[in-house]
Formats: sequence, C-alpha cells, structure tokens
Amino acid sequence: MFVVLRIGRFALENIDIKTAFLNGDLDEEIYMDMPPGFQVDGKVWKLKKTLYGLKQAPRAWHIKLMDVLEKLGFRCSTADPGLYVGEDMLLMVYVDDLLLCGNGRSNVEKVKQSLLTTFEGRDLGPTDHFLGIKMERDRAAKTVFLSQETYVNNVLERFRMADCYSVSTPLEPGTKWTSEATGTESNFPYQELVGCLMYLAVSTRPDIAYVTNRLARYVSAPTSNHVAVAKRVLKYLHGTKSVGILLGDSSPSFLDGYCDANYGGCEETRRSTTGYVFTLHGSLVSWQTKLQKTVAVSTTEAEYMAAASAAKEALYLRKVLNDIGFGAQCITIHCDNQGAVNLTKNALTVSRTKHVDIAHHFVRNRVSRGELKFQYINTNDQLADFLTKALGPSKLQAALKTLGLLDYQAMSRGEC
Repeated sequence: MFVVLRIGRFALENIDIKTAFLNGDLDEEIYMDMPPGFQVDGKVWKLKKTLYGLKQAPRAWHIKLMDVLEKLGFRCSTADPGLYVGEDMLLMVYVDDLLLCGNGRSNVEKVKQSLLTTFEGRDLGPTDHFLGIKMERDRAAKTVFLSQETYVNNVLERFRMADCYSVSTPLEPGTKWTSEATGTESNFPYQELVGCLMYLAVSTRPDIAYVTNRLARYVSAPTSNHVAVAKRVLKYLHGTKSVGILLGDSSPSFLDGYCDANYGGCEETRRSTTGYVFTLHGSLVSWQTKLQKTVAVSTTEAEYMAAASAAKEALYLRKVLNDIGFGAQCITIHCDNQGAVNLTKNALTVSRTKHVDIAHHFVRNRVSRGELKFQYINTNDQLADFLTKALGPSKLQAALKTLGLLDYQAMSRGEC
C-alpha cells in the first residue's frame, strides 16, 4: 500500500541484513548460563549484545536500526513503525528485510551502501521478490503486479493437490458450516493448511479471505465437511495460480472504501461478518473480513458495526498518507445500507440504538469533523460483498476485476 503512489516510476531495491538480532545494544544487565563445552563451575556470562532467543532482541534491533536510519535522514512513521520516510524515499522494514523505494537509483544506492557499511548484509539489487511475493514491473505503464504463484504451487504440492481439477469459486454458495455429527477429521493436516491459506489471504489473495476466515474457526476440531471445503479452496487456487493484485494509477479518485456486513451469517453464534476494501487510485491496498464481536439485532446495526471497522482502517490509511507527504483528504466509504449511512450522520437516531456499543459511535464524530464521508451505494455495486459471503462465479469475477485482482497470464495474452 505504502508505495502504490510512487511505485510505478521509482526505483525499488532490496537488502537482507544478516543476523539482525545480534546488532542490538543492551541497556540493562543480563546474564546467561554458559553453553555446553564452555561451562565453568559457579560462573555465568554477562551479555554485551543481544542474542537470538532473548526477549529484548527484537526491540533492541528496532531501536538500533531506527537510530541508524535517523542519522541518514529518515523518520519513523507515526502510523506504522515498519515504515520510514526520507527525502523522496520510503523504506519498509520487515524484521531483517528492507525494501527501499526512491526517486532515482543513485539516491537509493547511497542509502544502501551506508546501511551495508553499518550492518553486515546482502545487496539483493532491484526487487523482484519480497517476503515471498513476486513483483513484476511494467515501467511503461507505471504498474507493478503482485502475485504468489510459486507459493501456491508449493502449497498444492505439500497437500498433494497439484494434479487436482479446478473450480470457479473458492466457496460454493449455500455451504453449511455447522459442526454437526459428521465426525472430526484427524488424519488431514487441517491446521497447517489453514495457516498456509492465511498468508495468501492477507498478502495478495483477498478472494479467499472470507472462506479462510470461516475455516480458521474450526481448527480445534475440524470435521470432514470442513476438510472438504478446505480442499475446494486448493482446487480454486489450482486454476488461479497467476492471479494477483495490479498496482498502478488507473483511477482519478484518491482513496475510496467499501464496507459491507452479512447479517447473522454465522449459523452457530448468529453473529454477523464484517468486510471492507480500500482502493488507492483504483488499486486494491487494504481489505479485511472478520466475525463481529457481538450479535447485531438488525441489518442496520450490523452494517453500522462494519462501518465502524472500516472507519478505523480509513483513519489509519489517512495517517499513513500524511506521513509520506500526501495531504489529508476526506475519505469516502461506500455502504449499501441507508439506515447505517443515516446513523453515521444523524444523532437523533440514538434513541433507537441505545444498546449499540459506544465504540461504534465514534464514526459520527469523525464524519462531523469532515475526515470521513459515508455514501450509499447500490448492493450490486458493493465491492466488499465477496468478503462477507460466498458469491457465484460471475459476480465474484466482476468484483475482483474492478478491484484489480487479475490473472497475469491472461493479461499477457491481452484477455484482461
């Protein structure tokens, strides 16, 4: 998300810091037992630097890196501690992996050399992979395509589904989720598969986010029905290996959001499901699907709770955009429930919603301050619908195409 505004034309470089946690400095006295082969009776070692396995190591490494980056002219984002902003340059940190995005490769090279002089690491050059995500650039079109085809192939091989047939949707509409007496499934590595699907769902494949969220609710005691659904997701992935997110500048609109709720969608708890997506200049940058914490007593209440979740994400994205130099603007969030939209504007309706948690009413305050604007949208145009329920093939593909979730191979053939 952070580099979508500049990623098309700026240089992207990658650095891997070796043994990152050994670089941290300790600000307290810590002693450890001597390892086997170096033991002396009654003696212990006093640590001068952090070690892997030490609770303080991650924080000490972060403080050390932040100190070095500040000397190079970077400042840490107030919205995300993994983002650093410099002069015409952004730097993203994920533990020991650093991604630099800068105006001109010479500027990026200077920063890289300074970092590699301070820390032992590897210069990975222009970025084509980051955290297992493949990044394919089209400089002429000023776009970057993110995908995880290799990861999908590895998952299919791992669960012996590499030769399975394909299906058109990750979840069939009308699927029953209840844990009825179908017997638990102990032979299939269900928990491992759900973990693999989660990484896909949060990285580049929002199309499987809803079904993965549902599958994760049964990891303690999955039934044969749940395993069947999980295998269906693998069949869907088999036919959509090269699907990914296209980042570019295809829309004049700035930051837009869509929020939706599936009222009482959980058959066992009767809680509703929240789903939202955000696009930046037409490119998908943020999404989420989750079970609401309380039971809503009406569709309007469920949609209002979904609006509150989307509002929190919108304010976070607004803060990030401010940090990287883009002025704050009023963010429009589209909702397909007029009652919920009116509730964000009109305080007179409070008498009928006294039971609604006060945490959700902050939305109205933000709307009155001009930071957010909720706008009604027809259900057929609701792009977050696929994050709250199972959709048919045509409606699912239409929403994904609008959001820029495309098949790279089809793009190469000119079919998208």
